[in-house]
Amino acid sequence: MTSSALITLAILAVAIVLLLSDRLRADLIALLILVALGVTHVISPSEIFSGFSRSAVITIMALFILTNSLYRTGVTHWLGDRLSRLGGRQPARLILVVMLSGAMLSWFMNTIAAGAVLAILSTWRQKYDLTELHELQQKIELEEAEVPEVAPEADEVVCLSCGTAYSSRLPVCPNCKHMSGQ
Repeated sequence: MTSSALITLAILAVAIVLLLSDRLRADLIALLILVALGVTHVISPSEIFSGFSRSAVITIMALFILTNSLYRTGVTHWLGDRLSRLGGRQPARLILVVMLSGAMLSWFMNTIAAGAVLAILSTWRQKYDLTELHELQQKIELEEAEVPEVAPEADEVVCLSCGTAYSSRLPVCPNCKHMSGQ
């Protein structure tokens, strides 16, 4: 094995450790890899950042900007609400609605962009508790939870998961978002 290959493997090993430790953001680790490969002369200085000029990289950066803009302006939430009304609470129907929406968006834009626009819909699971597995997990957690030591007020409910007292008019605990046991 050549010295360049060994250096590359060492840098890769350090990168994997950094990614697994979650001490630095993934994008910062990627840039550090580029700099390390350049400093050790595994790649030439002209090659270090040449990949950023490729159309695929520019497309992905533009998608990050696009999806963040759509998220901040509320378009993705609006789209998610409209699609959730069409899909209801049935997982099979929701999958069909999302698939058809993705296909229709792909007619007008890049497929990756269509996927990025629909990515916000992954929050449906938390919003609507769609899976039976999630409901079963909640039941088990409620059964295993400790009884709170402080008695709640007459119009309050105590969350069995985190022990927070909250208004009985709320459907979920504002602290941990578990559904009311009442």
